[in-house]
Amino acid sequence: MTIVGLLPLVSLLFTCLTMYRWRLAAGDPDSRLYAFLGGSTLWGTLLVVATETLSLFEGITFSSLLVFWTVAGIGSAALYVATLRKCPPQPRQPGARFSFGQILLLIAILAITATIGSIAFIGPPNTWDSMDYHMPRVLYWIQNQTVEFYPTHFTSQNQLAPGAEYIVMHLQLLSGSDRLANFVQWYALIGCMVASAFLCLRFGLGRTAALCSALFIATIPMGILEASSTYVDYVVTFWIMSFACFTLRPEERDRADAVSRLLPGLALGLAIFTKATAYLYAAPFVMWFAILEIRRHRFAAATPLVACAALTLLINTSYYARCYKLCGNPLGITETIVDSEKKINGSVVNETFAPKAILSNIIRNTATHFHITPSVTVNLAVENAVIRLHRFLGMDVNDRRTTWATQMFRAPGDANKKVSKDPGARRNYRSDEGVSNPLHFLMIVLSLVMIFARSNLRKREGLLLYALCCLAGFFLFCGYLKWQPFHSRLHMSFFVLSAPFVAVALFDVKDSRLGMFGRALSMIVLTGMAVPTLLYSCERPLLGEHSMLPKQRNGRYFWFPHRKEPFTNAQQFLKDRKLGAVGFVGADWEYPMMVLLREDHPDVRFLSVNVTDHSKMKYELKRFRDFRPDAIISLRWSNKKKIESEIVHKGRVFQLRSKEGHIGVFLPANEPEQK
Repeated sequence: MTIVGLLPLVSLLFTCLTMYRWRLAAGDPDSRLYAFLGGSTLWGTLLVVATETLSLFEGITFSSLLVFWTVAGIGSAALYVATLRKCPPQPRQPGARFSFGQILLLIAILAITATIGSIAFIGPPNTWDSMDYHMPRVLYWIQNQTVEFYPTHFTSQNQLAPGAEYIVMHLQLLSGSDRLANFVQWYALIGCMVASAFLCLRFGLGRTAALCSALFIATIPMGILEASSTYVDYVVTFWIMSFACFTLRPEERDRADAVSRLLPGLALGLAIFTKATAYLYAAPFVMWFAILEIRRHRFAAATPLVACAALTLLINTSYYARCYKLCGNPLGITETIVDSEKKINGSVVNETFAPKAILSNIIRNTATHFHITPSVTVNLAVENAVIRLHRFLGMDVNDRRTTWATQMFRAPGDANKKVSKDPGARRNYRSDEGVSNPLHFLMIVLSLVMIFARSNLRKREGLLLYALCCLAGFFLFCGYLKWQPFHSRLHMSFFVLSAPFVAVALFDVKDSRLGMFGRALSMIVLTGMAVPTLLYSCERPLLGEHSMLPKQRNGRYFWFPHRKEPFTNAQQFLKDRKLGAVGFVGADWEYPMMVLLREDHPDVRFLSVNVTDHSKMKYELKRFRDFRPDAIISLRWSNKKKIESEIVHKGRVFQLRSKEGHIGVFLPANEPEQK
C-alpha cells in the first residue's frame, strides 16, 4: 500500500515539469528552481481545494482520493505533453562544470538530506505535539471522512491551522500507514534549500554561494530534528520563502505569465493555512511586496495586491469559517485558562507591549539558542547573565504577562550533576522540542553587522531590505508572543529565511586565501557539528544505546522507555474484547493508543467523551450523536490528575478495570463482557 501513497507525487512531478517549460520559454535563467517552487505551490493549492471539496460531502475516503489523484496525474501529464508541443525543447549551452569545492558541498548536502530522509522513513511520528494533535487529527479526519471539527479535549486538534496535516492525511489514507507522514517536512526542507539557492542567484551570487546557503539550512540543529518529524515549521517556512521568491525581484513581475501572477497569493495563503506564525514572519515581506508594487505601478498596483489578498483569503475561508462557527473568532480561541485557581492565563499572546516587555522577550528568545546545550556550565552561565540583565533593567525574567502559562526561564540541569544518557534527560539539548542553534545564530548576527557596515553590501539590490524583513519578522515574533522554552522550534522560519543574506555576506569577503579559508572552515564546522544531532537525536536516534533500529516500529513511538508499557498493557487488556467504539477522557498521546488498538480492532471508532469546552457542541452532529463506547480510556499525563474510579457517560457507568501509569481503562458496569 505504501507505493499507492506516492500517487500524488505524479501530479506534483508533471506540474513542476510543466512550469519549467513555461519559464524556460519565457527566458528565465533560473527556470529549474522557479519551476520547483511554482509547481509545489500549485500542487499544494490543488490538494487543499480537493480536501475542502470532498469534506463537504464527507467524501474523504481511499477510493475518492485514489480517483482524484489518478485523474490529477493523468491531467498534469497531458498538460505537460501539450506544453512540450507548444514550447518544444530548445538546445541549451552546457553549464559550467562543478568545481571540486562545489562537489564537496553538494556531497555534504546530499548526505545530510539522505540521512534525514532515512530517519523519516524508519522512525514513525513520535514527537510530543505529533502524539497530542498533529497525528490524532489526521486519524479523526480519516475516520469521520471530513475535516469538520469534532469534540476533543485537546483544542489544538481543531483550531490550529491544518495545511501540513492535509498532506499527511492524503499520504496516510492512500498508503494505509503513517510511513510517509514525516516526509512532508523532509520535502519542505528540500524546498527551503531550493528557495534559498534561488534567492542567492537573484542577489547576484554564484553556484558556490547558493550551495553554501543550502548547507547552512541543512545543518541547523533544530532543522535536522524537525525535518524527520511531523512538525510543520519547515512547511510554513517553505511557503513563506516561496512567497519571497515570487515577489521580491522587480524584473520577475515584469515578465511574469498569468499563472505566475497567481503564485504570491497562493503561497501566502498556504503559509497562513499551515501555521499562524506565518502572520508574523511573512508580514514584513507582504509590506515590502505592497510597497514595490505601488512604487512601480501606482494605481495599477491595486490589481496584483487585491488578487494576492483574495487568493490568500480564499484558501483560508473554510478554516476561518469553522473556527468562527465554533467560538465566534475566525482565528480560534485566543484566551485559555491553564489554572483557574491560580488565575494563570494560557494565551500565547503577550498581555503587555511595553518596550521593556518586548526587550525582555528579545533577550530571552536570543538566549534560547545559547541556553540549552550539552554543557550545564554554559547553560547556567547564560541563565545567570540573562537574570542579571533583567535585574539591571528592572524587569522580572518570569513576568507572567510575557511568559507562557507556568513556564520558567531556567537552564536544564544542575551544575553539580553530569548529563544523563537517559533519553528523558537528554531531550533538553538534542530534542526537537528545544535544541539550540548557537553557531547559526552567531553567523546571522555577524552577517547583519556586515550588511549594515559595508556600503557594497547595502547597495546590492534588495539585499538590505530582505535582511531587514527577516529581522523584523523575528522582532514581531518576540514582541507579540509570550516567551516559552520551546520557541527554538518556532524560530525555524527566521533561521531559514536568513540563509540567503548569510551567504551573501560570507561571499562578499575578498577572494583572498584568508577569505577562502574562512568560508571553507565555516562550512566544515557546520557540517561536523551537525553529525551528533543527526545520528544521536533524542526522539529518533540512529546510533547509540537508545538506537531505534533494533526496535519494532510500534516500539519507536515511545522515546521515553517508561511510557511504552502503560500503552501496551492497555492494548493487551482490551485485545480479546469486542470493541466497536472507544471513548477518550483526557488527550495526552492519543495517537499511539489509537494505532495500537487498531492493530487488534481495525474497525474501531474513537471519540473524546465528556468534553466541556467549545467543541462539545459537535456532539449534536449525527455522526457523534449515537456514539456508544464499549470502553473508555483515560489519558492523563501532562495534567497529572488522579484517575477516577468511575466515569459516567450518557447515563452509563464505566468502572476502572485496569490502571498503569497515567492510563486507565474503564468498562461498562453491570454489562456482560463481549469477547
